[in-house]
Formats: sequence, structure tokens, C-alpha cells
Amino acid sequence: MKKLQLKVFGLLMVSSLFVACSDDDDSTPEVVENNGQRNLETAMEFLDGFEQEDTAIFNVFSDDYVGFNRFNPSGAQDPIVLPNAQAQIDFFTTIFQVFDNISFIQRRFTISEDGNSIFFQAISDSWTFVPSGAPYNQVYVFRLDFNEAGEVTTIEEYINWVINSEVAFVPLGSCQQVLCENQ
Repeated sequence: MKKLQLKVFGLLMVSSLFVACSDDDDSTPEVVENNGQRNLETAMEFLDGFEQEDTAIFNVFSDDYVGFNRFNPSGAQDPIVLPNAQAQIDFFTTIFQVFDNISFIQRRFTISEDGNSIFFQAISDSWTFVPSGAPYNQVYVFRLDFNEAGEVTTIEEYINWVINSEVAFVPLGSCQQVLCENQ
């Protein structure tokens, strides 16, 4: 039953991405399209920089940035909140320290109808969890929200915490220290 629920949830999540980027509305102004293209380019550059562990990518965060990990390993429905850009930077810096070979395959970007959100779906490619040497094969969905200035105001991350539990030894029902200390 749980597998069916997860499959249904996954289908709903993917369906919502397609609804978000529907182009049935002819009233979308040209300015939004330009922002959408600009935001897409920024998102792609951000993820390319992430793969290269380039800390210059953090310059795109707005002053009022807030990050979310929507699937909470504790099992709570509330997301893990990274309350500001520095908390997100600390989290990403930890990722750079504990994983090797950071790269994504099967990348897919979707621009929201208003151009202010970019959805990114991918699979980790040949990542290695450094402490154990275990391969880390994760499926990701990110939503990056942008303000009018083209800065990232929010990143929402959706990952499979069962994989984290198996590879990074994070017990389900608990929280990773770097995340939970920001709660």
C-alpha cells in the first residue's frame, strides 16, 4: 500500500509541474517570458556551478532568502526550513564536503507560467558518499523562486530520504544535524 501511495504522490508531483508550466494562457506578457528565460539561465548556471562546487553560485541568493527541504526525514509534515542564505550555504558546503563526483543526469528544467519559478528534475550521477565510499543514487526535484531582480528567493528541495538513510546512515525519524540545528 505504501508503494502505491508513493507512486501516486510521485505522479501528482510530476503532474503539478506540467500544470505549472502550461502555456494555454495567451495573456502572458512578454516581460514574463524574458524573466522566465533569464531565470532559467540563472538556474542552469547555478546547478552547473553546484556540480563544480563553485561557491560563487551563492551570490544569486536574495537578502530575504529562505530554503526548504519539503520531505522531512523525521516524518513530520512540516518542511525543514533553512531560514536564510547563510543556512543554505552552510548546508550546500556540507554537501560539497561529504560527496564526491557531484553531477546530475537526465536534467529537466521547467519554467512556471509566470516565469518566476524554475523546476529542476534530475538524478545524481556517480556521486560517492565520502565517509563510507558508498554510491549515492538520488532523485531530485528543486523549485527555485526568483524576484524581479533575478535573485533566488527560495529553493525548495524534494529528495528521497530513504536513500539518505541507506547511504548516509541518517535514521528515518531523525534529522541531519546541519538541517535540524536551523529549526
